[in-house]
Amino acid sequence: MVAGNTFQTPMPGRDSGHPGVDFAFYRHGDRTTMLGLPLKAAMAGRVAAVLPDRLPYGNAVIIEVPLEQVPQSWLPLLKWPTPAPPVTPDARLTCPDPLALPEWDDSRRSLYLLYGHLNQPSRLKPGERVSCGQVLGEAGTTGASVNPHLHFETRLGPAGAEFASFGHYDTRTTAEERNNYCVWRVSGWFQVVDPLAILTQQP
Repeated sequence: MVAGNTFQTPMPGRDSGHPGVDFAFYRHGDRTTMLGLPLKAAMAGRVAAVLPDRLPYGNAVIIEVPLEQVPQSWLPLLKWPTPAPPVTPDARLTCPDPLALPEWDDSRRSLYLLYGHLNQPSRLKPGERVSCGQVLGEAGTTGASVNPHLHFETRLGPAGAEFASFGHYDTRTTAEERNNYCVWRVSGWFQVVDPLAILTQQP
């Protein structure tokens, strides 16, 4: 599997750049698509969200990994962002004004791993524990996607966060879903980390 669309740091408050990496292939052995291939958890953790088919992520899963569970040898090598105050979202987004920010405790931090564009909704449930290598779902092309691939995104945020659903750029989304999307993407509560900086570390 090779990386397609690369990581591009978004501007603060703007839904710009590409806050993750995309993995896909044109041919692998006899396969000419990764549609339906099992997607496995890169790290053990807790399910923080199972997202329905909404733009831009489509069917997606978010796994929370508390920082105390991240190998301590990684910490000096990774450029962790420092917690930032809430950011005012770009007015071009349809975010509620003001954002409804949950009462999360930002004194403890977690790493959040998002797996996007799954072929079908994941069978996992929020709060469920997953092990490293456990199947989360199948590769697909739901949401803002033109071919089967995995969008993998990593962010630092307050520990214990959980989302019932979120989405944007989609007439099916509710005000709550748009609010949650803005909290995740542009509020400053969840700060992007280059996923390849995580994946290239050795345990």
